[in-house]
Amino acid sequence: MNTEGGKFYSKRGQHDSTHSSLNEARLAEAVYRCLLDAMIVMDQNGHIREFNPQAERMFGYEREEVIGQELADTIVPEEMREAHRKGLAHYLATGEGPVIDNRIEIIGLRKGGQRFPIELAISADEVDEGKIFVATLKDLTEEKAKQAELEQVRGYLDNIMEYGPTIFYVARPDDKEDEIVAWISPNLESIIDVDASALIKGTVRWRNQIHPVDLPHVVEQWAVCWEEGASQLEYRIYDQSDRLRWVRESRRVVGADSKEIIGSIEDITESRKSETRERTLRMELDHRVKNNLQVILGECEKAIASGDMQSERIIGLASRIRSMSIVHQSLADRSWSSIHMRELFQKSVDALVHPDHLNSIQYTGPRIEIAVDAGMTLGTIFNELVQNAVKYGGLSVQGGSVEVAWSIEGQGDAASLAVQWMEHVPGGGISPPKQKHFGLELIESMIPYELNGEVSLDFRPEGLKFEARIPLDHCQRDIGRVRGRIEEGEGHE
Repeated sequence: MNTEGGKFYSKRGQHDSTHSSLNEARLAEAVYRCLLDAMIVMDQNGHIREFNPQAERMFGYEREEVIGQELADTIVPEEMREAHRKGLAHYLATGEGPVIDNRIEIIGLRKGGQRFPIELAISADEVDEGKIFVATLKDLTEEKAKQAELEQVRGYLDNIMEYGPTIFYVARPDDKEDEIVAWISPNLESIIDVDASALIKGTVRWRNQIHPVDLPHVVEQWAVCWEEGASQLEYRIYDQSDRLRWVRESRRVVGADSKEIIGSIEDITESRKSETRERTLRMELDHRVKNNLQVILGECEKAIASGDMQSERIIGLASRIRSMSIVHQSLADRSWSSIHMRELFQKSVDALVHPDHLNSIQYTGPRIEIAVDAGMTLGTIFNELVQNAVKYGGLSVQGGSVEVAWSIEGQGDAASLAVQWMEHVPGGGISPPKQKHFGLELIESMIPYELNGEVSLDFRPEGLKFEARIPLDHCQRDIGRVRGRIEEGEGHE
């Protein structure tokens, strides 16, 4: 293409006077301008003769700014310009050049002085005006950035595989209904002292490292994984020094043909030891607390038997201690994780209510778990309600009854546990107390101050009506479950 008319150069000895050659030139020019890559044409003097729209966008120059300018002074970084000129002179003298008809990566220079990586391909041709060089260029900035990001991620992954706390592996089935380790991360040896290369070569088999007692269950769970797509299990292995270790293995079948498993192995030996120590200490603590409560309860019972003037108060105190002991034991049986709402009621009822009256109590409510601290507080409150009903209310007369109901009101952070205790005495006749005894004062004070809730006591002729609303997060704070979760699939209690 010449510089004046914007037409493509003609091959030496050819002319574009015919209609056919004119159409070919126009077609070539259209292709030239529509190329997705940048294209630059340079003459044998090193001057720019064409600069397509993609080149304009890439380098920031308008075509008119660079036509006729030396290419080296325009888009080549300063330290590379002399080498560019020498390379051009060498090619014109010998017809040889290392960059001709090859793709190379070099650094380009934008109008604003910004350097950036490009892929360059140069072809040489002969036209009437002499040699021309046609270069196509591709901006590699984004590609290089992605490549650098991938290399960084690969570096992270290499560090995880080499130094991370979790072992990763790929396994495949073999012909003997067993598995072979196709790949395993190199941190295997540093974590559990088993030779990774020996596993991959097959000179050491993973199943031979598993404790004989655990092996049948492990093999069974491996088979489950192939059938169901995933499994997780914990078991013991022997390392190369014959030390026993606990590991947790998670596995998942991958691939359309389900011919591979990816898995992870964690050394949980120390956590298992910690759990054992914690369980032992907890059992010892539970035993001592229970014994102390029994000693205090025994002293109270002695005072009652001796006819102490304050025996009424001591009876109440003994009942509260008994309630604390019962709730304590229930929580201990559950490893101090949580206790179900109905169980809190049931324990107090079983301890205080005569067997003939057990059918007089009706429970309605979903299965809700209550955390340890809230469980101890609610257990004390329920004990007071039961004790009051046995002495003065719905469980003190023949035909009396109590309805106990609880539910979740609201959602999210606004969710609350609503509890209602309603006594029914045939014919009424229950008079409100002239003075609230300690147990009722305890109920009114514990819910606001310990559970941040609201409470009301209504002394009706037919019996006491107790209502409380407690923020659900206060009731389930330490359980480690989603706030406000009601166990699904278990219905009402």
